[in-house]
Amino acid sequence: MSEADPLSVLGRSRRPLRAPFMLTPLIDVLFLLLIFFMLTSQTSPFAMLTVSTAGRVVEEPVASEGAGAMPQLLVQVDNGRVAINGVAVATPDLVDALAEYPAASPVVVLLGRSANVQDAVGILEMLTVTGFSSVQVASRGGS
Repeated sequence: MSEADPLSVLGRSRRPLRAPFMLTPLIDVLFLLLIFFMLTSQTSPFAMLTVSTAGRVVEEPVASEGAGAMPQLLVQVDNGRVAINGVAVATPDLVDALAEYPAASPVVVLLGRSANVQDAVGILEMLTVTGFSSVQVASRGGS
């Protein structure tokens, strides 16, 4: 006769042993996730940029009409480069260059094909800071 299991004699079945639940690796993963989200989140509040639309899309910017109209200001933005009325302007000198024009001048911001959103928002913020209120945004079409 084979040797009997002492627990089976008493009517209890032998349960397989399982490893205890390890909490340390779970806490490590949670801390890594916490650090990741803390480093990738934006803690400074976003400044809202007020944009009003005329409700229409035009193919070409509308030019000022009449002999007494103020000269229109054309700001071209393309891949971080800025030109005001065809003259290239360095980004640090942009506020000074815009200050040479009257704040009531209508402005057209022409975004090039490789201009990104940050370029457009930066120019719109600078125009707002310098007091320009009539701003139209146009982009060059195509791929």
